Amino acid sequence: MKIVNQLLYEARISRVITEEPVGDAERRLMAEAILWRDDDSTDALRRRVPDLIRAAVHHLKLKSRMLDRKKAIAEKPKLSRPWTSTADLLGDTYAMIGKLPVGIDFIVGVPRSGMLPASALATALHLPLFSIDDDDGDLIDVGGGDRIETKDDDLKHGLVIDDTVCRGRAMKKVNESLKRYAKTKFTTAAVYASPGHEGAVDIFSKLLPDPHYLEWNFFNSCFAAQCAFDIDGILCEDAPLDVVNDEAAYLEFLSNAPLLHAVRKNEIPLLITARLEKHRAVTEAWLEFHNIRFRQLAMGPWETHEERQKPGEVAQYKAAVLRGSNLQKLVESDVHLSAAIHRMTKKEITCPPARRVFL
Repeated sequence: MKIVNQLLYEARISRVITEEPVGDAERRLMAEAILWRDDDSTDALRRRVPDLIRAAVHHLKLKSRMLDRKKAIAEKPKLSRPWTSTADLLGDTYAMIGKLPVGIDFIVGVPRSGMLPASALATALHLPLFSIDDDDGDLIDVGGGDRIETKDDDLKHGLVIDDTVCRGRAMKKVNESLKRYAKTKFTTAAVYASPGHEGAVDIFSKLLPDPHYLEWNFFNSCFAAQCAFDIDGILCEDAPLDVVNDEAAYLEFLSNAPLLHAVRKNEIPLLITARLEKHRAVTEAWLEFHNIRFRQLAMGPWETHEERQKPGEVAQYKAAVLRGSNLQKLVESDVHLSAAIHRMTKKEITCPPARRVFL
């Protein structure tokens, strides 16, 4: 009787732990156990007790494994979309120097992004710097000022570098155009290579999985056309608090705020700023001056700066505007606001200053 009662208890606990409806196998086990408890003189049922116990234990273990698997899946973090800053790019470029073959005597950057690491290497190694003409593939000497004098006879081994290599199509096109320089040896390189495609170049610094965001071209990439943008701290510098509290000084700042990132290739679908509505005209004038096109500008609903300072006000406002749009991404300057807006909307929030992407 004690064994049977334990069997029934474990069966009930099984249902509570797994939060699943009782199954057919469990019903049969419980029915037979209850029958045995009510009629302990039945020899046939007495002989079934060991089988019932083994079956119940197996059933509980199976459900426990299923529960553990469900919990693991639920708790597994989503793959983050890496944010790579321009500072990261330069640091990883310098890390390549030890990998370069002996005898490199000039650097070729693949325009435009490849010119960043190319210039860094040419400066660090005191070598001539070249670019490639997009139309005919000719090498273009971008000059070395009065520090370097370049002669054609000196150019025997060039390093051709791009910021990234994914499938290798761009580098393959470059290699084809450079075949005209039959007497010159070229080594190809990329600072970042996509896993599985690192063989597209001779040298790379690091593997960078897809998808990823690159600070130096993000704001004029295809992603920008799919994002809402903050203004202060993203497009321009954020005003100091003492300036914000002085209306005259604040208006002067808004008129001449230093530019941080210029989104010019695409029209921004939505700007979400915590600036007050009364500052709409000066904000639009600044955007027009910097040739930043936008479709919609959402200004803060508050009358004063003090109202805006209430805990959670800005996050709730920005989250409501983002939820009301058909956009799934926001570029936000404040990391704490980014986390809060992500929790409220479950949308992708990118915070460049913190180098974080909340998915």
